[in-house]
Amino acid sequence: MSLRSPWIRVIDGVDVALLLKAVEPEKCRVSMRSKQTDVARIAARLGGGGHIRAAGCTLEKSFEAAKAEILNEIEQSLSK
Repeated sequence: MSLRSPWIRVIDGVDVALLLKAVEPEKCRVSMRSKQTDVARIAARLGGGGHIRAAGCTLEKSFEAAKAEILNEIEQSLSK
């Protein structure tokens, strides 16, 4: 199974699935897919873009800092 597998989204209760990949020590790529949440809006707030159900961005941060930021943005979007 590929890391880009759509299977994570079929789990009950999962709306947003993401792949966070460190490509350099201070650079991470984020890929998001969703069932209902507008992930393009999340990506745009972080300097990225895409489609309402599939979007991404690049964060010039360490993996841990990027993880904290993207999870915070997703959490804020889900609580609205």
